[in-house]
Amino acid sequence: MRASDRARQSGTAAIELVVGVALIMVPMAMIVLSFAPLLEARTFVRLASAEMARTIAITDGDELLAYQTVRDMAVNNNIDPSMVEVALCGGSEGALAGVPRSSCADSDGLLARGTYVSVFMRITVKVVPLYTDRFTISTGYEHAELVDQYRSIAQP
Repeated sequence: MRASDRARQSGTAAIELVVGVALIMVPMAMIVLSFAPLLEARTFVRLASAEMARTIAITDGDELLAYQTVRDMAVNNNIDPSMVEVALCGGSEGALAGVPRSSCADSDGLLARGTYVSVFMRITVKVVPLYTDRFTISTGYEHAELVDQYRSIAQP
């Protein structure tokens, strides 16, 4: 290699390093950093939907108590309750921060023995940990809890 060729290529390694870091390493780091919040959200949704269904089944359909329990779980896990949507027993989804939009109880306001209380919960999380809401993904989970056939239920 002649001296003139070496002089022309002087400094290209530094430029290649900057381009490689900017175009390859930074996006890869963002992708790797986005796995933890997504897994945390999936775990929260799974546990919260099970807790909500269990609370409704055990407390004879007290959905407000179930909502408050899951709101407390969300706040304790630094999750904004407005990012969580809930649907009870196949009803329409509504924000956890609001009031229940659907109900599992029958027309008398009671849960029948042997029926299932199903809760579908969805949470939206930021995929790329930036200060923007453009890159989000939703993850959901549904849990069904059996209303015990042999429990004592107060008769009206």
